[in-house]
Amino acid sequence: CLTDRKTKGVYRQVDAVRIAIGKKIYRSKCQLTLDLRNDMGSFLNLSYTTDSATAGPVYKIRCHDESIQELKYYIADEDDDNNGSNNSNNSQQTPSKKSQGFDESEHMSFLAMRVRPNKKNRLQNLTSSYLQNCENKHPRAEEMKYIVIEVRSDKEFKEMLEIMREDRHLRVFVDSAEKLTKEQIAVYAASLIKDSQNEKKARENSAQRRITRSSNRYRDRGKFADNELLVIYPFPMNEEQRSRVTENLAIAKEVPFLEGRCDDQESPRNQNVCGPDPMSEQESDNDPLSDSGRETSENEKGKQRTHVLTIRGEDQARLRPYEFLNDTLIDFWMKWIWQREAGGAEAEMAHFFTSHFYTTLTEEGPTGVASWTARKKIDIFTKRFVFIPINKSLHWSLCVVVNPGAIMSTCDSEHFNSEDNDDYPCILFFDSLKAHRKNAVANAVRKWLNAEWQRLRGGDSHWNNPFTKETMRVIDPKIPYQNNSCDCGVFVCRYAYALYSRINYRITFGDLRENENTP
Repeated sequence: CLTDRKTKGVYRQVDAVRIAIGKKIYRSKCQLTLDLRNDMGSFLNLSYTTDSATAGPVYKIRCHDESIQELKYYIADEDDDNNGSNNSNNSQQTPSKKSQGFDESEHMSFLAMRVRPNKKNRLQNLTSSYLQNCENKHPRAEEMKYIVIEVRSDKEFKEMLEIMREDRHLRVFVDSAEKLTKEQIAVYAASLIKDSQNEKKARENSAQRRITRSSNRYRDRGKFADNELLVIYPFPMNEEQRSRVTENLAIAKEVPFLEGRCDDQESPRNQNVCGPDPMSEQESDNDPLSDSGRETSENEKGKQRTHVLTIRGEDQARLRPYEFLNDTLIDFWMKWIWQREAGGAEAEMAHFFTSHFYTTLTEEGPTGVASWTARKKIDIFTKRFVFIPINKSLHWSLCVVVNPGAIMSTCDSEHFNSEDNDDYPCILFFDSLKAHRKNAVANAVRKWLNAEWQRLRGGDSHWNNPFTKETMRVIDPKIPYQNNSCDCGVFVCRYAYALYSRINYRITFGDLRENENTP
């Protein structure tokens, strides 16, 4: 948020995921601006960047001339589940009644307005996308009636709403707004919901096209058949092998930690593996799809001792533009940076789960993933970062548990009494499309953390379920966002790398206070 101290009023900006003006959707560099400068009147301004990367027109909506006929807002509910508590009789994760059948696209924070079109706000020029007259019986009138802004930060949005309450023209709308029901959300956010559904269909169609494409087409464009084995990882590769496999990986070749780091003689744990292998903590029989998506026989499950990733031609083909990264590639990236970017004590400060961990957690509850840590005696409360990649509804996001072992600092006393240098326990959530419900993810993870706490620390503390939304907050930091529907996996990989490269940087109570005090 920005404050213009040169004027008498307030000038605030909030980043938006999307802006819908009727059925027209804008996604690039969208912003909602609240301008309450007294000498100019009161305005709500909408700005965006077009697909050609040029600034689009700014729509200035006057708040003081009765242009706004209706205004509603919705803040995504934080109580998506039962706050992460576990009961011995109900260790499975069961969706709450209000979340059953609740589409991901409907779970977003937004501001919706019906504005009278005129020359000053330029809305009268949008006759094909924005409903000029509410009496019009257009077949898509429901999608064309409102201007809807989906905001990125709930915190900044709440701050803006509080300022809106101070304006005499907007106060009546904000104060009278009641919590919207699911049916009302479907009305006011119809255009964004429709857009989300179209995006989901586009991802499904793209994935289906990927499956049904002729393998001959790929042979013409590349060197590998879909089922051709390229890499079994961990595996010691020489430069010739690495060069062949990574021939089309222009970005990967530029990353220093991918080059010249393989020395079998220096491997302290296994001379058949290139460097220490932190992911060997994860036994493959804990993962029903130990080959990252390829079913493993019961006999093979019993024989395998480590989680081995198999990269084939079809996986390499997914690195082409406009393709989606699959679980094999995401898991490979996580394992690669864990093994290569840090070593020794640094590697022990983090833990990377495969993409199947969260899927199993949501389907079977904490008991379904208990063996993922118990069999290898992994104590996640000694870790600084615990990485959990998430794939749901053909979209990737990333959840990172931070300082879980410091949870008592928020349970035994008010966290404002903690020292600035104390480790701060929290959950970081990275979503390049804001398509997943961060609070539902956080609640599922808190349930698992409470189960792990009872297993490892239950006898040492009177807190059976210390991880709640109050003691273990979910935070979605400001991050780069994608402006298409296919790069979510790439963004998750880069989020993980950016955070893991700062493994020696501590997240403390001082960081939290600095963030909360930053306007």
